[in-house]
Amino acid sequence: MSEVCIDEVIPRHKEDNPYNYSNLEKAERSKAIKDMMKDYPHLPPAWIDMVYDYWKQTPEEEVNEIINSGKWEGKGMFSKAKGGVINCMTVEDPVVDLKDRYIGVYGLDGEADPPDPSGNQ
Repeated sequence: MSEVCIDEVIPRHKEDNPYNYSNLEKAERSKAIKDMMKDYPHLPPAWIDMVYDYWKQTPEEEVNEIINSGKWEGKGMFSKAKGGVINCMTVEDPVVDLKDRYIGVYGLDGEADPPDPSGNQ
């Protein structure tokens, strides 16, 4: 019986590299993304990846124009509030004691017995 290497049967995972970064560029990208994740912990990692790739693939003059003009600051085209304003609302406690829930409904105050959950009468 011939031996088969597991790598021949199940191929190893190859890292995605859609922008064809070199090994040095991948190391720089990894370091920059880790630093950005420390600086902006409230942002999703996918956004940080997207920002780095945009910055790396966009000409420096265009990035500087966006920064200096404030083009991306403020509300975006998808951040418009839709609908009205909530003036008041009632928050109901979702945790209710079962005894309190059934008083008066099934007569737990002494008038009648509540139904048996098993269905037996």
